[in-house]
Amino acid sequence: RADYGAYSARGPGSLSSSSTETNLLPAQIEGMDVYDSLGEKVGSVHRVLVGPNDNICVVLNRRGFLSLTHRLILLPVQSYSLSSDRTVLELDRTDAELQKLDDWDELSGLYTPAAENSRVHFSLSH
Repeated sequence: RADYGAYSARGPGSLSSSSTETNLLPAQIEGMDVYDSLGEKVGSVHRVLVGPNDNICVVLNRRGFLSLTHRLILLPVQSYSLSSDRTVLELDRTDAELQKLDDWDELSGLYTPAAENSRVHFSLSH
């Protein structure tokens, strides 16, 4: 398995950088709750992946009706920002927009899990 190292311009030092952006480890992101642009909870982070051209993607485990069903949706990390209290991720789209997206194919060989010691860069929401 390839080690993709850091996914931002920051060095391997601290996990936080400034008051408007931060870097997190995949283990800190996976399982985190995700809210849409309207503030509604839409699911949680299933996995952090590295795709073609070293693009970082986050797999959203989108909850369905009454949380009885779920879908996995792959979105680029740029679609997310970290809440100002650093406890949840916020998407740049609504739940209705998520419903129109295709499910992620877990059997696709284009994506590999991000290295455990990698840093994933997020902007902090205001």
